[in-house]
Amino acid sequence: MNPDTDYNNYIFVHEIDEPELAGMARGDLRAACLAKGAGYSMMDLVTFDCLIDLYLIFYATRASQNNPTTMLGIKNIVGNNWGIPDGINIDADGNIYVSTKIDSYAGTTSNGYIKASYKLPVGTGYIKTMGYDMALPFVSLPIDITATSSTYYCGEYSRTITNDWSYPIFKDNGNNLFATSLVNIPIPTATSRLIFRQYAL
Repeated sequence: MNPDTDYNNYIFVHEIDEPELAGMARGDLRAACLAKGAGYSMMDLVTFDCLIDLYLIFYATRASQNNPTTMLGIKNIVGNNWGIPDGINIDADGNIYVSTKIDSYAGTTSNGYIKASYKLPVGTGYIKTMGYDMALPFVSLPIDITATSSTYYCGEYSRTITNDWSYPIFKDNGNNLFATSLVNIPIPTATSRLIFRQYAL
């Protein structure tokens, strides 16, 4: 199968319209999306970071708060709500574990996940540099948070959880595509997007 030429294979992304899904624990949100049927899941990190790469290509800027909020037919891609991705877990030491297999997604575990070669920093700041791992080239998460709101990625970052598992959520008040915060409890305004993947990555 070649996804570049076989148009029967694709990733389809749309917003989850059910308001009752907002504020749910990530595991409950995952279950609600999987219940839609085979191939469906909540937005995962792989898809989200692919959209980020496309954004950078289309607009040639990291200041996403200055650009349109609809891309590739996806409304409000930078989000007015916190967006929860699946397929990623962060341990208490900031180690990053990523999976691309929908049926292996789970919380508070590294089983079935690939460990990134870099860690997430502790603290709050603005993103200056993203990490890169050749084994996980689609994963782009902060490693240096010493920038400002108007330089580099212009996105705020926060990680204060250092004694438990957590996962990232994306958004800030300026609708910045790169803003990241680490949480491990449901957030009242947090939801996700529903994706359909017909082929395995």
